[in-house]
Amino acid sequence: MANTNVYSNNLPLHLTKTELEECLQKYGTIVSSRVLKNNQSGVSRGVCFVRFSTHEEAAAAIEAVNNTIPPAGGTAPITGTAPHADKAGFRTRYCNASFNSAGAPVPMINATLPKVAWTMNMAAVEGSVNDSYKFNPWRAPGYAPVVDPCGQAGGKYKQTPMGGDSAYYTTKYATMGDLGTQVLPEGPSMATWKAGSSVQVTWGMRYNHGGGYQYRIAPLSSDLTEKTFQKMPLEFDITKQVLVWNNGTRFPIEGIFVSEGTWPLGSTWARNPIPRVNDDNKGLADFAGCPGPDGKSGKRCIQFPAPCPQDVGRYPWSEDGSGQGACSGDWTAGVIEDTVIVPLNAAPGKYLLSWRWDAEETAQVWQNCADITITA
Repeated sequence: MANTNVYSNNLPLHLTKTELEECLQKYGTIVSSRVLKNNQSGVSRGVCFVRFSTHEEAAAAIEAVNNTIPPAGGTAPITGTAPHADKAGFRTRYCNASFNSAGAPVPMINATLPKVAWTMNMAAVEGSVNDSYKFNPWRAPGYAPVVDPCGQAGGKYKQTPMGGDSAYYTTKYATMGDLGTQVLPEGPSMATWKAGSSVQVTWGMRYNHGGGYQYRIAPLSSDLTEKTFQKMPLEFDITKQVLVWNNGTRFPIEGIFVSEGTWPLGSTWARNPIPRVNDDNKGLADFAGCPGPDGKSGKRCIQFPAPCPQDVGRYPWSEDGSGQGACSGDWTAGVIEDTVIVPLNAAPGKYLLSWRWDAEETAQVWQNCADITITA
């Protein structure tokens, strides 16, 4: 069921439940409402929950009253939960309007992803105030710019004051900020693929930021730029996506793949099938479904239904402190296996396989590469 609840704060402390409903009833039928009060003093906390009869009515109320001064003596704007200041790209564009992926149209396009492929904030009305992830990479797959198609050590340059909780320990291969295509030496071929064949690829996560991904290849001898890799995206066999647990257990699932609104135009991307488990839904359309402080605080902390039947919640969570279920959250219990098709016209030789993960929860793009060989 779509969310029909509205959460607001900064209400005047003397505003009554009756006055609250009088303010909001123009937007739809109010099923119930509640003004939260201090348990000891009985004084209003300036916070309310209002349930409308339909999701559309709730969304209309949010759009109309968010950031407005309330009646009856209010001085501060009514707001839903404040945006997550710790998440780059939350309700704001991380890049400027002319900064796009190499070769993609400029200026930067708006969100293009069909809602069926969203991984976060499913109750939001597309394009609304509470559509808090609309500027992040997964909402326009492939369009966000990257610094290197094989990734960057630590995710940022040393001198850059952004990039989240970036941490990197210098190794013999790289130091923070180094670019994968520039510093990593050629390694042994990890696989030999025949042109035109179907092959299996896998990836795993440590932290789940939603979103989706694509595999691409480029000849090792070519100019190894993002634009070069975009010339050879690998097609998925969309009938074959499998969860593979670390103990070898396999569970085929019905994946969600999208080729609408993607870059390169018409290329296929796969939705991350493991649902994110939020610590709270702060700043999202369904705050009441996960008020915090952790992912056990509400039934809708999990952002969409888990794909395996044994995941009935977020319990028991991993002993390492991760919020994960049998196939949800920061899933370290296994990997996602896909089947991709090697282009029939790929010339024999050495190649790099690039994996690109466009996140939805944050303004991040994760990438890495592997050496492979293609034969005729």
